[in-house]
Amino acid sequence: LPPPPSRRALLPSHRGGGGAVVAMCASPAAANEAPLVEGQHAVLSAAMTNARRARMCAEADAMLLANRLARLEAEELRAIKRIEETHRRTQEILAIKARHQQSDYEKQLSRLGQDEAVERHKHALLEAKEQQR
Repeated sequence: LPPPPSRRALLPSHRGGGGAVVAMCASPAAANEAPLVEGQHAVLSAAMTNARRARMCAEADAMLLANRLARLEAEELRAIKRIEETHRRTQEILAIKARHQQSDYEKQLSRLGQDEAVERHKHALLEAKEQQR
């Protein structure tokens, strides 16, 4: 005769999925069924407890991931705001720089105009002096 099959329970790890319970009976006699039923109950209870723990861990992990995702999205929005603020400030600085350059250019033109007027006036005075002689 072949040896009777044994019963065994495959219990899940702490973070794993659910476990499978395989139970086989050596003989279908009524006297042997009561301890087997209690054993099956203990194995099923342990498997259910492990499955509940695994589900709770999975839910906790999902919550942590959701929180992390929310923090990353908030950080992304802050980064986008900083980039937009930097762009706006850059445009302001470039506009100020352009105004200053335009102002400097206008001042330089004004000085050139004044210098030319002074030179013309000097030339006119020299000509008038020459004509008086």
